[in-house]
Amino acid sequence: MKTLKINLLIISVVAVFSGCVPLSYFGNGYHGIESSYMSKPFYDSLPYSSINAQGSINLATGYNSDDHNNSFDLLVHGSHGLKYFSIAYGVFGFGGNYKVGDHHDESISHYFLTSQSYGGFGARVSANVNIPVGKVNFRPIGGELIINKEFGEYHDFLEDISGSSEHIFVAEDDLSVNFGITSEILINPKPGYDMGFRLFLGIPDKDYEGIYSDVLSEDDQSNSSFIEIFSLTGFFKFKKINFQIQLGVSDVQTWLRLGLGFTLSSSHK
Repeated sequence: MKTLKINLLIISVVAVFSGCVPLSYFGNGYHGIESSYMSKPFYDSLPYSSINAQGSINLATGYNSDDHNNSFDLLVHGSHGLKYFSIAYGVFGFGGNYKVGDHHDESISHYFLTSQSYGGFGARVSANVNIPVGKVNFRPIGGELIINKEFGEYHDFLEDISGSSEHIFVAEDDLSVNFGITSEILINPKPGYDMGFRLFLGIPDKDYEGIYSDVLSEDDQSNSSFIEIFSLTGFFKFKKINFQIQLGVSDVQTWLRLGLGFTLSSSHK
């Protein structure tokens, strides 16, 4: 990722000093941001299951320095905390607005400083190995699969500008499939209280691996990072209410997620 960003910086500087139009990059509005944490119950002496609902607001930088991308999502999921395994699965919907900044390219000038709305729905499943040690559940390795469908004005915008200029590069996919490696730790200091952290490392999506292919050499592309999305989530649960805050960064945008959730039902089995 670091090598990729350095190459893009060099390309942008060269473009400015050579009098060329700066390059612009665009992709799905919810790309990267979909890596939301789904709470999994703490395993004590018995398996534990729950059904949860949660919502979040997401503040993102967008793909270019003068863009803005704000969104929200709602998720309903089931989860199970077993002695050596934890799993969560659910469905979600999302919506947002992508504000297109001034990219100095006449082919998209009518989109400057306007907001393009988008929405969509999807499903995700997350599972981890669990190692219970006293009041701590260590979940050192796991995986998360996310599938979502995006549509709306912003999606139409991507179709409109795709191929419209040699200075604009677009990566889009009607049906987005993403996978990431996860690691979690959950602490239960006393009954009714949980807190912890989760690390998510997303593997590059095929459509976004090639977003810079027209401006980077083959050697530069081969040096791009194996990890496309990095996010760190902190979470806290008090009885049936849970909170989460997430900081994320990808090859294309950076975001802050603030989430609030509620346990609809729970049971020991």
